[in-house]
Amino acid sequence: MQMVVLLTLRYFHQHQGLIKLFFMQVGYGDIAATEQLQSARLNYRNILLTIIEDGIAQGIFLNPPALNVQITINSIIGTINWTLYDLLVVQNQNLEPEVLATQISSHLLRSLAR
Repeated sequence: MQMVVLLTLRYFHQHQGLIKLFFMQVGYGDIAATEQLQSARLNYRNILLTIIEDGIAQGIFLNPPALNVQITINSIIGTINWTLYDLLVVQNQNLEPEVLATQISSHLLRSLAR
């Protein structure tokens, strides 16, 4: 697993310009849309941050440095994004929010629990 992550990050490093362009394409050229997207992303990240910090404070989640909060937030967002992409685009299936939320939450919580 570590080697796959390392190779992926090396690839992204070699193609940083293209990767950045890919992530910025939503709202590209529309300043208002880009600002709204950035605001929504920040709000969402702050919601996740609060949940994670509360879980740490309650002793439910691992403590730093075993749990890196920013990597955890990115992992949650990435898991959701890639799962939706695979479901909706690759498999061309319908989204069932309750089922998918249970499956994703179970997966994510196992990685956060003490």
